Amino acid sequence: MNRGFVLIEVAPKKYRWFIWCLVFLILAGTSLWAYTYITGLNIETNNTFILDTVRKKTASWKTYTNEKYNYKIKYPKYWIVESDKNSKNVVINNIEESENSVIIDVYSSQEELPKNAENLNLDLWLREQVQNGEFKNLKDVYVNNIKGQQVEEVVSQKKVITTVYVNNDNMIYRIKNIASEYFDQMISTFEFIE
Repeated sequence: MNRGFVLIEVAPKKYRWFIWCLVFLILAGTSLWAYTYITGLNIETNNTFILDTVRKKTASWKTYTNEKYNYKIKYPKYWIVESDKNSKNVVINNIEESENSVIIDVYSSQEELPKNAENLNLDLWLREQVQNGEFKNLKDVYVNNIKGQQVEEVVSQKKVITTVYVNNDNMIYRIKNIASEYFDQMISTFEFIE
């Protein structure tokens, strides 16, 4: 009678590779889930922090509302709006630095877009402008939770203007940044109204 330890064979040797693969897949799947879960929380927390920061910075700003074209935007309190109340073209200027401004143009249809003889929709028109060298660095952005596109307009070799285009209710909104350090904050306050 042998009183030593007896190894119990759990699975035959030919199935051990299968069990090891199964254990590996379970561990890998659990790790992937944990990574995705933790990363998702960080992104959500980071976005909330950014939104709260923007809200605090823009809390004392003025609001321009255009009821005819259904939008509003906040701008720094020492800036001025130069346009009629419900104009298609609005210029918001920094009174301390006249070169700094944000310009909002509204196009009632895609036919009104400049250099659009072919009557292309906004996406195709923007791509054509990039191909022609008028714009560069086309990328998707969101304005008031609506997907738009941001481009850089090449004005000269030394001057490039950041512009955001967004289509809402068959109207195209062009929001141009002329050397404003507040552009991103202003874009984040842009809202469509009903």
